[in-house]
This record gives sequence, C-alpha cells and structure tokens, in this order.
Amino acid sequence: MAQQGYSRASYIPQSHRNSFSAASYSKQFGVPPPHAPPQHATGSGGASSGRRYSARLPWPCYALDYAMSAGGARGKIAVGSFTDDAGNRLQVLGHGLDGELIKEAESGPVLPYPPTKLLWEPTPEGREPALLATTAEYLRLFSAETSGSDKPDVLRQQALLGNTKADFPAPLTSFDWNRMDPSLIVTASVDTTCTVWDLNTGQAKTQLIAHDKEVFDVAFTCNATDIFASVGADGSVRLFDLRALEHSTILYECPGTGTSPTPATTHVTHPATGGGSSPSQEGKMSPLLRLAACSHDANLLASFHADSSVVLILDIRQPGQALLTLDAHGGPVNAIGWQPGSRHLLATGGDDKQVLIWDLNKAGVGSAAGVAAASTTASRIKEPSLAWHGEGEVNSLSWLGDGSRLAVCQGRTVQSVKL
Repeated sequence: MAQQGYSRASYIPQSHRNSFSAASYSKQFGVPPPHAPPQHATGSGGASSGRRYSARLPWPCYALDYAMSAGGARGKIAVGSFTDDAGNRLQVLGHGLDGELIKEAESGPVLPYPPTKLLWEPTPEGREPALLATTAEYLRLFSAETSGSDKPDVLRQQALLGNTKADFPAPLTSFDWNRMDPSLIVTASVDTTCTVWDLNTGQAKTQLIAHDKEVFDVAFTCNATDIFASVGADGSVRLFDLRALEHSTILYECPGTGTSPTPATTHVTHPATGGGSSPSQEGKMSPLLRLAACSHDANLLASFHADSSVVLILDIRQPGQALLTLDAHGGPVNAIGWQPGSRHLLATGGDDKQVLIWDLNKAGVGSAAGVAAASTTASRIKEPSLAWHGEGEVNSLSWLGDGSRLAVCQGRTVQSVKL
C-alpha cells in the first residue's frame, strides 16, 4: 500500500531543488525550519576525563541520534546535514582522544533534502545497531559498509519506502521506530496522515488520517507495538490503537481553539476509503511541533507549541489538559527528550542556547498521589535541576541508551556531555 500522491500547490517545484532556503523548507515540509545556525560557532573541546566531547562539522546540522556501541561505553552519534543544496549528507561520530568526536562513517551527498529526523534501529542491550533510518520526502534505511582502508566507513542506502511513483510525494516530518518490534516504523506527513511500515515486507501496513492539518511528530508509547501518539498543526495530541482504528482519542487540544477541553474521539479512515478526520475546529490553533514518549512509563508524553518556551507534560490517564508545565527557557523550545529508563528526568533545548535537565519528581509526577493532585490546573516547574549554556541555538538533542550522556546539535557543532 503506497502513500497517496501529494499535489498541494505549496509543494516545491522540482526546478527549485537546488535552491533550498529556509523559506522553501517551511513550504516543503510544512514546519518551521531549524533556526539559522551561528556561522562562527566553534567546538569547545573536552577534558581528558571524557566528560565532554565535541566536533565541528563542515555543514549545519539538524537531525541527531545517539546509540550504544558494542565496542565502547560512550556510544556513537548519527547526524544529518541541513544545507541549501540538494546534496545533504549523513555522518556517524565516535569518541576519540582529547575530547574529540571523530568521523567513523559517512554517506555521500545522496539526500535531496535535509533529514527531518534520523534514528538508529532499536537493538537488544549489548548489540550495536546496524541500520539507520531517515525521513524527508521518503523513509530511507542506511547501513555502514567497511571502506577497507583507513578511511571512514561508507553509509549506503538499503531501502526507500514511500510513494515512489509520485512526482511529489507527501513530505515526511518525523517518524518513530518501535522498540518492541523493530520491524515497525510509523511516519508522520504533511498530508495529515500517519503510516505504519512493515520493514519485513517493505510495504505500508496501515495508513490513517490522523489530524485535521499537517502531522508534525509521532511516537510509539513504551512497551507497546499497537499504540502511538501524534501531534500536528491543529494543536492537538491524539492517541491511536492499531487494534481499533475506528476512533482515536484526543488527549490534549490547544487552548483557545473554541472547543471544550473534554476528551473526545475522532473518526479515522484509510485515505483509500474516502471520508476523513474530525471536523475542523474553530478558532486560532497553535501547532504542536514535537512529541516525546517516556520510555519507562507508557502514560507520560511531552510536547511543546510552536514559538513557545513552555514544555507540556501530559498523562494519557488525564486527557484534556496538561499534567505539568516546564517553564524556564528564555526563547522557543526546539527539542525534548526523556532520559532512557526514567519517568522523571527530561532534557529540553531551545533558541536561548540552553539545554535544561528537569526533574519531574519536584511536582510528584510518576506517583499516584501526584497524578491525583493535578485536578484542574497544571502544576508548574520553573527551575530545572541542571542547565547547560551552549554556543548557539539548540536544534536537536538525544540521550545515550543508558542515560549517561546527552548529545546536542548547535549550528555546526555536535557535543556529547556526561551527566
């Protein structure tokens, strides 16, 4: 089952592929582009103790993911470029001497658009991931091939998933890789759909109309193969169960849409069958840009609105409102990530050049008492547990699998910090 073709007038013409500006990024992917990276950022260098590692890349970077490495405790970092031309790249960084991140593998300029997200494949503890997935106009899978010399390994494309027959396929804004069943990937698209892919067959398993407007992010809940949540331009968080696709649950809606915060359901149909999603909401909508699912508690999600400095913590047992808000950034938030294996530690990064580490235990989150106490008004945390001020706007971040290190992308610089 292929994705539906994309014929929106806002799609970038083929002739403009070699002139890929921030404005065209917004038109192409339906989301605000990463903020322009500082042109004079430099790596800070790390101490010999291994607390901090950094690398200065030849291009601005955006997509980022950390993975455990079988040969070393500090893992490896995959990063994607964000350039104006049609030759975007992937690179894998390892931890070298004297606080340097060194290039271990790279692709050629094979990507026509910057990756909107990239992830290493989920693997059992102790096994190094072999596959790397990216989204842009297609879902792509890469693997590293040994170069046979002292040069870095080569990342080669192994699979291309999407509507390959369409001249202009619907751009993919994000995706998530299921940890319980690594054969499943769910993608989010500007055409309002989410698609679940079966990597064993290379075919779409399910496609559904998820939102009234563009879908900006999607995430499987922990320890589940059938349940995922999504956020989009309609300002809502929606929860889906692949075993019962007739309805989805609206967990949260942007205040001011003119609708009741009472949890509701919305009809979902496959695009091929006709029909659509719930009626469009009246009033002004503030898009929700990113979504992070807690890897230790299937009830907890985190998200944030476009151009907002506040992070929302949601509990699916209390739909209709935020359980908690995190409010300490001095500018819009760009990235969020739960510490692996923790229900109370969360990292955020934003335009204020800060990476903040939050301890949700300060508000009682994770305990029955804390959930019960949050009745009609969300609790607020205004002081993070840790703060790290970098050299530029934080575009993305990712935790190492054991939660001991955090990787951050700021302009042309990637840093790994031990916490």
